[in-house]
Amino acid sequence: MLYMTTITWEPPQRDAVLKRFATQGAKPPAGVKILGMWGDIHGGKVYELSDWGNVNDPKLVVQAAHAWSDLCKIESVTVMNAEEIMKVISSIK
Repeated sequence: MLYMTTITWEPPQRDAVLKRFATQGAKPPAGVKILGMWGDIHGGKVYELSDWGNVNDPKLVVQAAHAWSDLCKIESVTVMNAEEIMKVISSIK
């Protein structure tokens, strides 16, 4: 399963976010691969695409988000390739 996560923070949190990322980096749970990470050029926002494969433990999702919840707002949605979505939609009767 692919997740697109949006991570945002308020301007006063900027230095703390940069410091933590520099020292800890992004630490996904075991079995999770970060496929890409993009930052908003205006600052205050990062987008992360991760592949959770067969990792289906909701506890791991909560733990991953909780690690940054003191500094950031984290929103994750499951995503799928648009062509795959269209195939699934067209197969629904």
